[in-house]
Amino acid sequence: MSSCTTQEREKVPGTAIARSRTSRVRAFVLVLVHLAIAAHIAHWYSTGETMTPLEPSEAMEFSKHSVVNAGFVFFLAATVLTAIFGRFFCGWACHIVALQDLCRWLLLKVGIRPKPLRSRALLFVPGIAFVYMFLWPLGYRLWIGEDISRTSTEWTTSSFWETFPPWPIAVLTFAICGFAIVYFLGAKGFCTYACPYGALFGLVDKVAPGRIRVTDACEGCGHCTATCTSNVDVAAEVRDYGQVVDSGCMKCLDCVSVCPKDALYFGFGKVAKAPRSDPPAHSKGAPIERGKLRRWGSLILKEELLMVVLFILGLQTFRGLYGAVPFLFALGLAAILASIGLLVARMITRADVQLQSTALKAGGAVTAGGQTFLGGCVLLGLFWAHSAAIQLHERSAEIAFNETEPLRRAWTPNQTAQLNVANRASIARLSEAASFLDQWALIPSVHNTRRMGWAALLTGDEDGYMEALRHAIELDPASNGSRADLSDFLIYGVGDIEAASEVLREGLESTSDKSELEALISALPSKGARRAAIAALSSGDSDGYVREMRLSIDLNPDPVSSYRELAEHFLSTLRDPASADTLLMEGLARVGEDSELLYLLGVLRALSSEPEGAVGLFKRSLIADPSSIQARENLAGMLCQLGRLEEGAEQYREALKQREDAGTHLLLAQALLALKNPLEALSHAKRASELLPNDPFPREVAEECTRLLRAEAEGR
Repeated sequence: MSSCTTQEREKVPGTAIARSRTSRVRAFVLVLVHLAIAAHIAHWYSTGETMTPLEPSEAMEFSKHSVVNAGFVFFLAATVLTAIFGRFFCGWACHIVALQDLCRWLLLKVGIRPKPLRSRALLFVPGIAFVYMFLWPLGYRLWIGEDISRTSTEWTTSSFWETFPPWPIAVLTFAICGFAIVYFLGAKGFCTYACPYGALFGLVDKVAPGRIRVTDACEGCGHCTATCTSNVDVAAEVRDYGQVVDSGCMKCLDCVSVCPKDALYFGFGKVAKAPRSDPPAHSKGAPIERGKLRRWGSLILKEELLMVVLFILGLQTFRGLYGAVPFLFALGLAAILASIGLLVARMITRADVQLQSTALKAGGAVTAGGQTFLGGCVLLGLFWAHSAAIQLHERSAEIAFNETEPLRRAWTPNQTAQLNVANRASIARLSEAASFLDQWALIPSVHNTRRMGWAALLTGDEDGYMEALRHAIELDPASNGSRADLSDFLIYGVGDIEAASEVLREGLESTSDKSELEALISALPSKGARRAAIAALSSGDSDGYVREMRLSIDLNPDPVSSYRELAEHFLSTLRDPASADTLLMEGLARVGEDSELLYLLGVLRALSSEPEGAVGLFKRSLIADPSSIQARENLAGMLCQLGRLEEGAEQYREALKQREDAGTHLLLAQALLALKNPLEALSHAKRASELLPNDPFPREVAEECTRLLRAEAEGR
């Protein structure tokens, strides 16, 4: 199938190669693709809800949670069509390919024809990325015994941009992965060295009957290879195989349109497995090696190893930097850094070094361009080292912050004196890492500022905590979280309700969610009563606590938390389950089917030896909030207690989909043993043992599973 006739071609001035008319058609199609993307985003902005993104990365939801969405169907359809027509999607519908082609076109305009860096080692990156993104989550779920056949669907969303980076990072992603990578790694550099979707499409392309094919009219002029933007040696492949067998071919059809003999066409037929037995008359030399891993050998082993090390370091440094750099952006950036590192190494060891059309070193002397390049590398190296330090301290701060979670949840004004050695060590690490980030990070972080505040508060520095929260509000006046935390501290820690009200009211001018702040303001009187209740309880006045909590409930437009706290007080302190039961029933009558209140009432019925009633309440709790782990795990336990093991095991499996927990794995293993399913039980027991390496019980359960499996085998 040819896109134009010989007579229709225009000649490129000064050359004998025709200008591709197909490229113009493809550019028009790619513009339409971008307009369709813009329309999708505009629809979401205007209506607040739209179809889930038509983006292959959305298929990860299926790998992780068995969710079928529009992105999954789109990716599946593109893969099936690739198995028929070849890798056309990349050439005609990918926005990153469009940007790379635009970059190449601009470089050609200034006299630079980007040459590809032929690294065999980095060719494995796209495949590894695909396995990591799509197969690893699925394989892990199968390994732990999850039932992946239970799928759900998600065709629309109100959080369209939730899985995408912020706008500035999206623009940088396009600039790095669509433009800069072409200059450093050649045309289609991102496709070759980073794209996980292209890895799958390239694999499927190997079996596609749709290919660029050749007739006997071919004279081997090489115009097709010179025009190809996908780094395919078209002339050699059609000469040796009668078709293009390189899976990097994106079916752009540029080669077809520039052939002076109209010898190339897109057609269907058998896929060539070996070179032709009857090579054409213009064939010279041995047939071209099939596959880039065999053909590409311009880099020596030391250079390949250097690029691998630099790529890994770059990926680890920049992925997630400042909570903003996404995986694909980091892959493209790491590939560029590896290529720059290779150029620096060559400038040390070689007499002549070239970067595209710029000589960096000639005859052993560094050129002016080379000096500029090295100066840029020094700056880049400093930024790289700085970013690595930020990442290390960010991880340290977050680990320490998570370690202090129980202290933060149970904070009281006199908590400092109760801290043990481990608590103090965690707080010290948190303070040190967070302070480093506050001083040296290029982008201020509201989350880190709040971490610094907690580090101060947990050591008794209340003024430091309030100062940190006020600074967090300055960094992001539109965020309500810091205002809510500061308001709560002014109420419970300082006892100043007026100041708490002022903090919240100040936010009404800047927030985009006024309803949330208005709800917090309306709850202030209730929180004041709750503070009085806490004060009464700390002085031993249980009656005063109950009285003030009752007042808090009466004043609170959303009294769920107050109902819960008072019910827990009746249960744990007063040992009065009857009052707790009455209170929870009253709360349900007032607020409706609340998951937390239903869960607590279910616990109460379980403690009162009413298992059937507890099961019903836990089920109602899950209907109100399907994400409630506590309700699901308690439901599973009650079902097993009632002998309904299949139902109980299924609930444990659902709980593991939401959160991996050693105890849940162990309980599921025991239920499966009771169901005489030792094989699945063994996988969960092993996982529990991995999560609790110092606990002998999971190993004992695993050994019991192994013993039963051996007994079954011997019985057969």
